[in-house]
Amino acid sequence: MTTESATPRWADLLEPDHLVPLVVLATGVLLHSMNALLMSTVMPSAVKDIGGLEYMAWPTTGFLAASVVAASGGSVVKAALGARNAYILAALLFAGGSLIAGAAPNIFVLVSGRVVQGFGGGLLSSVAYVIVRNVFPQALWAHVFALFSSVWGISALAGPLIGGVFAGMGYWPGAFYVIAAIALLVAAFATLTLPSDPAAETLPRFPGLRLAMVAAAIISLSLAGPAESIGTQLAYIALGLVLFVVALNVDRRAASPLAPSDAFSLHTACGLALWVLFLLSVANDPFPIYGPLFLQVLRDMDPLDAGYLVAMEAMSWTIVAAIVAGSPERIARLFVAFGPLAMGVGLVIISMTIESASIPWLLMGIFFAGGGIGASFAFISRIILASANERDADAAATSIPTVQLVGLATGAAIAGLLANVTGFSSGLSVETASSASTWVPGAFVLAALAASLLASSLVFSNRLKGNW
Repeated sequence: MTTESATPRWADLLEPDHLVPLVVLATGVLLHSMNALLMSTVMPSAVKDIGGLEYMAWPTTGFLAASVVAASGGSVVKAALGARNAYILAALLFAGGSLIAGAAPNIFVLVSGRVVQGFGGGLLSSVAYVIVRNVFPQALWAHVFALFSSVWGISALAGPLIGGVFAGMGYWPGAFYVIAAIALLVAAFATLTLPSDPAAETLPRFPGLRLAMVAAAIISLSLAGPAESIGTQLAYIALGLVLFVVALNVDRRAASPLAPSDAFSLHTACGLALWVLFLLSVANDPFPIYGPLFLQVLRDMDPLDAGYLVAMEAMSWTIVAAIVAGSPERIARLFVAFGPLAMGVGLVIISMTIESASIPWLLMGIFFAGGGIGASFAFISRIILASANERDADAAATSIPTVQLVGLATGAAIAGLLANVTGFSSGLSVETASSASTWVPGAFVLAALAASLLASSLVFSNRLKGNW
């Protein structure tokens, strides 16, 4: 069976023309996704060694802001250099940032390294989606995106493990040096294996103002979580969302837009799919952030055990995504519509069971939450690529990781606000954790339900045309 067949198989990805670029691209996505989880285990050792406890949030904020800027500008870099060269540059930036962070003598150099890492990571993720469109037939897009989704599951296990090993050895820089070596290998294999493509004849104007507004939006959202007062958190969240909306409006009037011309429109397939992707990303963030803390405080679990229990959400995402990837279109429509609903059911179960119910009940909630997004994410990504017009093709591809990152930052900011409102503002205790553990995952059921409604409107209407 060829990759153009009506029913593509996972085995089709093992063809030589597909396997090598697939491994190179998936490894790049892994580097980016693994890094946030690695930092959670490395940072306590790092600040103990080089100081800067009061700036502990800055390495993560800098990395996230740079990632979104790079992902947003991925289509511009691709136009200037070609997709392969842009991907190689991204891997080299990631390696360079990792080396700077590993050698950091103080917190400010560490932040600088993380910013460079973020530029490389965001560019890796966004250009990877462009290359998928160029290298793989459309029939295999869902399989490739499912594999990209599985990478997030792998990172949930590998990130804490690598960071924990080196932190336990008392040599936290080693974690950065290992991922720098992996990034250099990605650059080398990309040079040898990815198809060469020319740069655009006419280069787009550098979108400095738009990228600056996107960066400011992410920084504002990231600062909302650690803010002490609820009023300050609300102000940061509102400012971040306003900046993103303004940037999107400015982008629509630009000659070379960073996002599809119909981004977040409620009247087109691409616009609706971006809304669904954003809402799923918002709903996905609170449990991975606060789940380990709730489990440690309420169940007296070991930090490693709590972390890996929460990581089961990412693993269920991975498993379900792999199972459903080859579904025919009529079945895929059901997964797109009802995957977010299953995610909402999972969040309800988590909020009801995280404090004292038996672990199997909690695991069921975790499976529904992760499996729900795993059932729909790859198909939503495929809809975004397939429904964009030719002029917006690259912008549509790079918008996928950008919208995902903005959604994750928004979810994290709202989760921090909810945690403070429900008790954390008065200090961490069993009582405050008990209240927050119900409301933090439970409130995000609304985002999952909204995603399901919009997804249903998308797939059960005449908006989707042709084979997606």
